[in-house]
Amino acid sequence: MEARPEPGDWRGDAVIFAAQKGETNNIWRLPVSPRNFRTDGNLQRLTAGSSTDSAPAVSPAGAVVFATGTQRRDLWVRPLDSTGEKFTGPMERLPSGGAPNHENPTVSK
Repeated sequence: MEARPEPGDWRGDAVIFAAQKGETNNIWRLPVSPRNFRTDGNLQRLTAGSSTDSAPAVSPAGAVVFATGTQRRDLWVRPLDSTGEKFTGPMERLPSGGAPNHENPTVSK
């Protein structure tokens, strides 16, 4: 785990929580002995993918419920004059296909 886990829910012999690993936040299960409250097995990731999963809880029926979300970034362009001080046209959204890095776009012209 790279970040502090987000508190979740206790279910009998396990703790369910959200924690970050790499670029994503997933839901995890950690078996814990109810007798001595020590880990009692391997950490298990319950969700996977690029979304941000959080706020896990366990229903009375035993289902894990949680919130999930994704972040979308759009790239925009607006032409400037040769001095770089005045806009010469409207803003336009660029198509996202083929853009390798929406976090830190670069100019190729």
